[in-house]
Amino acid sequence: MPQTLKATKNVFDIIENIGPDNLRDTLKIKLRRAKDVFISVAFITQSGLDEIIQSLRQVASQGKVRLITGLYQGFTEPKALETLINIQNESAGNFLVHLSKKPQFHRKLYILSNNTKTTAIIGSSNLTKDGLMSDGELNLIISLPKNSPSIKNLDEIIKKDWENDSVLLSTEQINRYKESKSAITQKFFNKIQLKRILGESSTSKKIKSIHTQQNSYWMDYVDARVKKETEKIISEITNWDEKGFDWLSMSGNHPYKIRDYVFLFDMVEKRLTFIEIKDIAQTKVATPDGRNFIAYKPVRKYKIKRLTKNLWGKLEKENIRKKNIKRRRRLNEVIVEKLSDILRGKRK
Repeated sequence: MPQTLKATKNVFDIIENIGPDNLRDTLKIKLRRAKDVFISVAFITQSGLDEIIQSLRQVASQGKVRLITGLYQGFTEPKALETLINIQNESAGNFLVHLSKKPQFHRKLYILSNNTKTTAIIGSSNLTKDGLMSDGELNLIISLPKNSPSIKNLDEIIKKDWENDSVLLSTEQINRYKESKSAITQKFFNKIQLKRILGESSTSKKIKSIHTQQNSYWMDYVDARVKKETEKIISEITNWDEKGFDWLSMSGNHPYKIRDYVFLFDMVEKRLTFIEIKDIAQTKVATPDGRNFIAYKPVRKYKIKRLTKNLWGKLEKENIRKKNIKRRRRLNEVIVEKLSDILRGKRK
């Protein structure tokens, strides 16, 4: 059990990273109720990211995640940055990653907020597997009302880090970091080296482009049900059941992003549904149904249609035939409008 230090009005808990009293498990519990997450850490490794990445994805499916890391000592792994930028690209602006402009950036800060309360965890743990779970780390955790003076002061600090002292992560930065990482001879990149890696691109313009990207519309199909073993794994690593999401296995890589829309042909239940993608997950190990999954909800005001002979007749008029349905494709505005009208009963 965590030790407790009593202050005048607040209770502080200490996370010792011994046994079950570790930062990973604490974060997983807190992230279930979080709607806004800010993480600022000097180092990130892929193995550390794997421990909590699905929990962060779940926050980003309906809230916001912001993460800052640095390149101090070249310790942050390019592979971890590549994972993060993939999630950033698929999240429609809800999951954003920055690189610090400071050569010796050394923060270790995790902030999780809901509608009324903010929890701050500050200590020695980076976002590495050892930082999250190994003995030797020590972190202080405190929860306060969102409008408390201390939280407001903390908000000002992280606002400066985010807006003034860091830049949005890009693929070009990761590539330059890889090239420079092997050549570094000192303990950290100096300001000139770091500026070269980060580049001169405008963070605000890139953030704007991410936030304003258009939703994509797709047509896809399902022709089998997932195995019981897969259902068990997904229920353990996501909260999709709690949120009332349905979900699908993607047998391989897929192009989907959160908030994309799909006209889904369910060839097992023989129905056509218009869905919105709510979350995306990738398991660490392969399941009987692959590693890639999407969660979704049917879009309101669109009927779920049985794939009857009459409906196939309407679809064939729009050049959508049963024999060609097993091919995922992105749809143009004309086809989207036609399929929308069919689901809303506006086409005879």
